Amino acid sequence: WEDAWRWSLKELAPLPASRLGLAVNSLGTRGNDQLHFHISCVDRGVRKTLRQKDKDIPGYSEYSPSSSKPLRIEFGARRHAYDVVKVPVLSGENSPFEVVEKLRGGSQGEMAKQGIAVVAAKRRGGYYVLNTSEDAGDGHAEELLDQRCR
Repeated sequence: WEDAWRWSLKELAPLPASRLGLAVNSLGTRGNDQLHFHISCVDRGVRKTLRQKDKDIPGYSEYSPSSSKPLRIEFGARRHAYDVVKVPVLSGENSPFEVVEKLRGGSQGEMAKQGIAVVAAKRRGGYYVLNTSEDAGDGHAEELLDQRCR
């Protein structure tokens, strides 16, 4: 995730980081059977909603179900549900794959059903990690991106 983010900053310059996003779709929604990153701009409505709800989005630090829960937000025309947390970096225990696995209760078997997106958290730095699943939405996190960068 961290390497993909650095690459997006380079390839999509001069756009600011706050406009960029990464997404990985669930296995069931991929056009081919290979894990790959979608790198593009974040949909304007997604950016606006994240800014408005920033103070309610919990930070992720060695997530403990007893301490706080991710904030569930619905996005897109079809109002798919996403669980959202903030992380300071995109590597190590804060890698979005690690974060989502912990949020899902450590069930690796369920990871193929997850759609994950990353968006820069403009106000306090760090990143938002957004997770949807084939069960709760459709696992198609790419829907949060705007390929035309409007």
